[in-house]
Amino acid sequence: MSHEIAFGYGLTTWEWWSENALRGPLHPYFFALVYKFLYFINLDNTFLFTFLPFNIIQPFFAAMWDYFLIKLALELNLTKQLPFIIIINFSCHLGLSYANRLYSNVIEGVLISVSLFYWIRTPNIKIKE
Repeated sequence: MSHEIAFGYGLTTWEWWSENALRGPLHPYFFALVYKFLYFINLDNTFLFTFLPFNIIQPFFAAMWDYFLIKLALELNLTKQLPFIIIINFSCHLGLSYANRLYSNVIEGVLISVSLFYWIRTPNIKIKE
C-alpha cells in the first residue's frame, strides 16, 4: 500500500480499497513519506525499502508505545504497580509478536498511549485517587 501511494503502482489488498476499507491510511502514508524521501535523495533501493520500516521505524513506534505507557503510569503515581505494568506490557502477545512488525495496530497503540498521557496532564482533568 505504501509503495502504491509513493510511486503509483504496487499491490493493494482488499482491506485498503476505498469502497470497503477496513484500515485507516495513517500507517501506510507514513511509510510512503519515507519511501518518497528515499527516492528524492537517490537512495531508493530494495535494501533500504525493506530495512528501514522493519528494523528502524516500526521498533521505534513500539518503543514509543512502551515509553508513554510507563510515563502515564508515573504520571498517575502508580510507582508501586509499575513493575507489574512493565511485566504485563512486555509479556503481552501483541508486544512480543506484533509490535516490531508492520501492523497498523501498533500505530493505534502508540497514539492511544500518547493521547492518554497528554490527556491526563491537562489541567482541567481531575483524577480521583
